Amino acid sequence: MDPNVFDSAYASNPNDNALTLDIAMTNSVIRALYEVKGGDRLFQDKKNKDRLVQIDRYYIAKFQAETRILQTVVFFCCLALIGTLLYNKQLFSLLFYTIYICILFLIMFFFIARDLFNIFLRDSTNFDEYDHKFLYSPGNPVNFKNTYNDAELSNLPTCAS
Repeated sequence: MDPNVFDSAYASNPNDNALTLDIAMTNSVIRALYEVKGGDRLFQDKKNKDRLVQIDRYYIAKFQAETRILQTVVFFCCLALIGTLLYNKQLFSLLFYTIYICILFLIMFFFIARDLFNIFLRDSTNFDEYDHKFLYSPGNPVNFKNTYNDAELSNLPTCAS
């Protein structure tokens, strides 16, 4: 890239002086790095560190989602334990206790299945995004053999304007 491009842009638009100056400084630093021995290695090290940060963020988000699932299991097990204690103190009948536990575990299963499905749908490189390839798979390709010719298209009804 021509270094004089930034000088002409700086002179032509004085309102964007700060932005143009930042771009020029960044490009001059990059040029200086490539002129220094090992500049490419420094650039590659920066890319590697950025990639490691991205991987770290992915696993942090994934582990937080998995932790939420475990917290859900513990929460519903505590509710089941409270119901069991009340049943053992004979404050609940057997029928009420059975219905309570069944409803409790059905709700727990719903929450866990929802969270697991959400984790399963996430992208394998960025956990904050969904994997659209999994969500949308195109069916059969479009068959272009049944295209209309101009005479057939002229006979199609149109909207009155």
